[in-house]
Amino acid sequence: PNKVKKIADWAFRGCDNLKSITLPNGITSIGDGAFFECTKLTDINVPNSVTKIGRLAFYDCKSLADENGLVIAGNALFDCFAEAVSITIPDSVTSIRDWAFKDCSTLTNIIIPDSVTSIGDGAFFECTNLTYINISNSITNIDKHTFQYCSSLMNFIVPKNVTSIGDEAFEYCTNLMNIIIPSSVTSIGVGVFNGCENVIIHTNSGSFAEHYAQENDIPYVTI
Repeated sequence: PNKVKKIADWAFRGCDNLKSITLPNGITSIGDGAFFECTKLTDINVPNSVTKIGRLAFYDCKSLADENGLVIAGNALFDCFAEAVSITIPDSVTSIRDWAFKDCSTLTNIIIPDSVTSIGDGAFFECTNLTYINISNSITNIDKHTFQYCSSLMNFIVPKNVTSIGDEAFEYCTNLMNIIIPSSVTSIGVGVFNGCENVIIHTNSGSFAEHYAQENDIPYVTI
């Protein structure tokens, strides 16, 4: 009915037989996990009235994946079922949601366009073969667990507008050798480089990252 303004958190979680749903105009938000694990859902419209889509709203909705294996709804990328080694995210995407590429073990490189302004928690968690990632300069935060266990990642450039790096963002990136952190970064979380035994931080003299490296006995080079 048109009086509905919100799809509640976890409303259709695990509805295995749900194949199609039409959301009425006027809905403004879709709650956390609203369609979580609706694995047979093949068709859903997200009206322009929707201004908020919650965490994990379309997680594991594998039948919604497009020809590239990506689950995209309301300009947000929620999940990936591709077995490709290389992915270019389309310009229509403005956000990559929590755990979107979790365990995408075949993925070796990914290009993220400037249209993307946010990347969620654990977005690339345990992408064990990821060696190259080109991140949008529109990103201002690297959230917690974003690249945790990306054990093939060797070099990383933090975008110039990023101000914070979340807890354990690069934890156990065991082959990470070099990371460039700009002076814009003023916050680095707990355990960000745990297990990164060979990492060298490249940063500006007097920057927060330089002080962080000194306090945590991480090798660094000023640039």
